[in-house]
Formats: sequence, C-alpha cells, structure tokens
Amino acid sequence: GCDVSAVKRDPERLTAMVLLGLKDRETFPLVFYRENCADMALRAEDIDEQHIASSKALLITGTHFSTDQVFKASSQALDYAEKHNVKRVLDIDYRPVLWGLAGKADGETRFVADQKVSQHVQRILPRFDLIVGTEEEFLIAGGSTDLLGALRTVRELTA
Repeated sequence: GCDVSAVKRDPERLTAMVLLGLKDRETFPLVFYRENCADMALRAEDIDEQHIASSKALLITGTHFSTDQVFKASSQALDYAEKHNVKRVLDIDYRPVLWGLAGKADGETRFVADQKVSQHVQRILPRFDLIVGTEEEFLIAGGSTDLLGALRTVRELTA
C-alpha cells in the first residue's frame, strides 16, 4: 500500500490535473490544469523530518523546483533525506509549459531549450542517487541539444 499519513488537505487549493488527447499515432496533446494547485503550495515548514527518516526513498519531481517556495520545500526534504541516509530519486519531469516557456495550451511541446532552466536543474542533480527522465528531459538537464553530450554532462555532475 501507499502511506498517505503525511498528505494534507488544503481547502483553498485545487488538485492538479492533466488531460491527454490522442489525435493520431504521432500526436498526443496534453493540457495541464495547474492553477492554484495544492502541490505548488508546499512550504519548507510542511516537511516532516521523521516521516522522511522512516522512508527508504524520497522521490521528487523537477516541477517542484520550478518556483522558489516549492524549491525550498524540496530542498528541505532533500536535506532530511541526506541526513538520514534515505535514497533520493529525481524524476526530471520537464514540461516547458510548467516553466513558462510554452503557452498554456501547448502541453504537447516536450522540449524548449532554456539555459536558465538547465542551470537550475543542474544545481540539484548532484543531490540525487537516481535520476530518471525522457530524452528531452535529459537534454534540458544536460543543457544541450545533443543527447550524448547532455548525458555526459549529467554524468559529470552526478559522479
């Protein structure tokens, strides 16, 4: 089962949602509904050290590094995980629309090169034991449009 004891309800916030469309064999449009969503309201003081200490692994998505407030909360969670030798996993989860690099109706765009986002992601990479992502997500993490070059950069930053 999944332990949800640390999940909090916020009556002022919405649940984030994404709709996936199937247009044809090659086209899968996504529409993200993330206005005023609960997960982006997470604050550093919401992070429970003992809950993280009792865990085997901590999974954080890259989206949670896209705003200052949730960056601080995610960093706090990482601090606790490091302190208690909890494995740390990053799902790069790069969506240009969620970083303000594509229009709200352009969820289908999977990659927009952006040096600022790459630098932001690269700051956190060394803190993780395992990093997962798609080709496009490794391109942004590696700060390159060349996949092998991007993978080399990620490897250098995490070795």
